[in-house]
Order: sequence, then C-alpha cells, then structure tokens
Amino acid sequence: MHAKAGWSQISRRRMREIALGALRLIDPAIGEEIIDLQVRKLSLHEGQIVEIARALSTGAEVLLLDEPTANLTAGETVKLFSVLQRLVREEGIGIVFVSHRMREIRELCDVCTILRDGVTIANATPLASLSDADIIQQMGQHAQRPATHRKPQKGLRQSAPIELLGPDDVRIAILSGTILGLAGAPAGPTGLIAPLVGAGPAAGWRLSGRGFGDRFSSPAAAARAGIGFVSGDRATKGILSQLPIVDNVLAARRVRERRRIVAAAERQECHGLVSALKLKAGSIWDLPASLSGGNQQKLLVARWLGLPLKMVVLEEPTRGVDIGTKHDIYALIREMADAGTIIVWWSTENVELLELCDAIFAFDTDGQPKGFLPEEHFTEEGLAELTGMAA
Repeated sequence: MHAKAGWSQISRRRMREIALGALRLIDPAIGEEIIDLQVRKLSLHEGQIVEIARALSTGAEVLLLDEPTANLTAGETVKLFSVLQRLVREEGIGIVFVSHRMREIRELCDVCTILRDGVTIANATPLASLSDADIIQQMGQHAQRPATHRKPQKGLRQSAPIELLGPDDVRIAILSGTILGLAGAPAGPTGLIAPLVGAGPAAGWRLSGRGFGDRFSSPAAAARAGIGFVSGDRATKGILSQLPIVDNVLAARRVRERRRIVAAAERQECHGLVSALKLKAGSIWDLPASLSGGNQQKLLVARWLGLPLKMVVLEEPTRGVDIGTKHDIYALIREMADAGTIIVWWSTENVELLELCDAIFAFDTDGQPKGFLPEEHFTEEGLAELTGMAA
C-alpha cells in the first residue's frame, strides 16, 4: 500500500492573526496601520518594527540588535527605545544592544559587556559603575578627543572651487583641502553623491568647475578624472571578496592606469600602504575575508592614498568599526585634505562630522536640502535639530 503524498494549505487568516499578534506586542496601534502595506513602502522605523515582530512571532525571548539606530531620525529612535523598554518591562524580553554611540548605550542599557580581540574583558558589568573613559580604556583604545571644528589649511595653493549644483538653485562651492560633511537621512546625501562618483541617477545634482562635465558615466570615469569613492556598502560594492588584499589595495590605481598585472613595484607599494594603515593582515595575498571589518574599511581608504586626486567621497566610512580604527581613518582623511584633496563625507554620526569637517551641509528626513549648519550652531544638538536625525 502506497502512502499518499502529504500536502498542506497556508491559511492567510492564521498568518494575519500571528502577524498582528506579534506587532501588537510591540505597538498596539501600529499593527492595523501597516499589516497590509508592502515592506518597501514602510519607513525605516516601521521596517525595524516588522523585523522585531518577525523574531517575536517565533517565540524569541532575546533580541539581538546590531546598530539599529544608524539610519533612524531622532523621533524614530525615541519610538524604538520606547518599544524596547516596554518589551523588557512588560513581556520579559531580553535585549542585546550593539552600538558605538555611548549616549544610546547609557539611555537604554542596564549592564555592559566589553569584548577586545574576541576576548571578554568585562561581563555584564553595571553601567552605573563604568565611566565612558573606563569603557574605552577596557576596549584597548584611547579616549576620544572632544569635537573640534577643523579649520582649512591656510598654506594650500587655492585653485577655482568645485561647485555642486542642486535642486531649487542650491549651490555648494568647495575649495581645495576642504572637508565637507553631509548630514541627514540617506536619501539626501546619496542623491548628491551619485553624480559625483558616476554611481547612478543624478537626482537633481550636477558638477561644475575644474573641467568636469555635469556628471560621470561610471565610477571608473570618475576615478580617471580624479575622484575617489569609498562606498558605504563595503560587502557588495566595496571589497573585491574573491581577490587578495594586494589587488584590493591597488584597485584604484589599476582603474586609473588601465592595468591588471601586479608588478614588483606595486607589491612594495602595497606593503607600504598596509604598514602605514596599521592594517593587521597575515599576508597581502590573503583574501579580505581574513580581515576584521575595521581592517576591511581601512583597505578601502588605502586604495586612494598617494594618488593625485581632486576629491574623495566617503559614505559612512567608520560605520561598525571600533574607536581606535575610527581615529586611524580620521587621520588618513585629514592627511588627504592637508594635501589639497577635497573631502566629501557622509556620516550619520553627528559627533564625527562636527569633529572632522570644515562645513556641514544638511538634508531633512525626506532628503530635501536644508542648507549649511551655521558655525554658531556647530553642536550635536544644532545638527540634530536641522536634520531631524538623532544626535
């Protein structure tokens, strides 16, 4: 006797009940509002609520959140923290919260676990017993310098500025050696960056000056014209995962010079760059996967060091790296600016924009230009107010 083939029917009603139940655990009002929407139409905050609900629907008792506020507005961050605190208080859910923003850790967390090189240095230590300096020291890093407004280098020989021309007659003129920060939700900065680096549609922005055309046809064309680019998506748009470290470091030089073969002089140059960056690698012939995230990020910056560039554009170059690596990257960026290169830097970490940049251009939460942050408001609070993003 042959067994009959089994089959099952998906009950959309039951699916809806489960989804609504999980959403109501998080926010009693939000379930009915978003249950029938396509995910691509959700805000970042609503999308994160759905991700949390998905975990809760499986019966999860612990939520692990990795940098969950990176692209949230100030208001959305407040809402998320309220949700997490209620889940802990009313549902007994445990939260593991990973963030490089000390203010967020202190606002949300009760205890702190510190890891260094994969070793637990402090385990569930009450935050009340640790100062920020204690935490940084136990991470093996130096205390972060207070934010300082960097002044442009006076000794640079100034040529005509590069101008960025945007919608509604927005005009941004940038002189050699200037570090221009871009602040705000992703839609604004990425729309400006695309025509600079040949990475996509222009979104109303174009280039002017220094012999540039309106925009570039490809990242390779931009690189040959003297514009470097460090993508914020190092996994899929930055690192060449199937090629060794030496090919990753020399990639920009190959594109600019239309070369493919690694010459002996290039190998020596790569060793010099790896050493200058304090990049911890066993061999330049190892694959990038052998490197930590922070060292992979240094590798992307290394591609552009020592090249005769007019501009380097960076998207979130310090996202997900430790404090020591951040300051190594800061030093590299300052070095390039001091040599006369224009730096365009997008970051969702207000404190590093304020520390590094000569000027900051802001976008609101809808991606619309808001203008420059006045020097008298060069504070985290001033920038958060202008952009609507968390400080």
